[in-house]
Amino acid sequence: MRRWKWLLILGGAVLIGTSPFVPQSYGNTVSDLNKVQVMLGENCDGNQCSEGYLLADTVYVPIRFVMESIGAQIDWDASNKIVHIESTTDQTNPTPEPPASNTNPTNEDVWHDTKIIHLKSEAAVEQLINFNNLLAAAYELYEATGEVNWVQQVSTGKVKELKNEMNRLNQEILAYHEANADKHEHPLEYTQLAKKIVDAASYYEMSAQALQRYVGNNNNSDKKAYLLYRFFALEQMSDISKQLLKIQLELEEIKNKSDY
Repeated sequence: MRRWKWLLILGGAVLIGTSPFVPQSYGNTVSDLNKVQVMLGENCDGNQCSEGYLLADTVYVPIRFVMESIGAQIDWDASNKIVHIESTTDQTNPTPEPPASNTNPTNEDVWHDTKIIHLKSEAAVEQLINFNNLLAAAYELYEATGEVNWVQQVSTGKVKELKNEMNRLNQEILAYHEANADKHEHPLEYTQLAKKIVDAASYYEMSAQALQRYVGNNNNSDKKAYLLYRFFALEQMSDISKQLLKIQLELEEIKNKSDY
């Protein structure tokens, strides 16, 4: 195994340098990129494993590994295409439990405290979907006609609006968590959800930036980076939608148990 001594954090992604002699095989979609396995520690339990992508001598690793990777030992096994991340964080420690309840809120309290945040989270997902569609349309228009104005609008103004909206929601959820953390478990769930929403917006920002570079230089690596970051964003949105549905079902159960 060849050991690499450096780790670069760029725009929220973990970028791990690889040998320039690793064969490259670029296709037309993300699925055609060279995939590598990413392992956090020695096991593949739960979210400790994922896929990365080899692009232009760089391994792109999903954003959830960034914090675990800061200060970690990074090993690149080129023969087996595996990135080993030996985190300095003790991965054996369980996830902290929500604070013990100091009050005994009624079902109505839980429902009313949470439903507005839930609706805002759903609206955020819709905004992310709309931006994804705008970004895809801008790319397709450029490929078909060479038109760059839409790409410029999406990659500058629109993406800033998206990031601002997602960060604003994150602040609202943090305030909600602070006010309700001692009442029930949902504030913690929404805090985790907000992080994923912000991460998805960051992926779209990086995708838009790569697309902007691509229309300026027609570099195939920038095109692949645009597709790759969009793919990471869509993966994140899939997780967000599943978590929202889980919470919604819990809230509906609470509502059905209430007296109204």
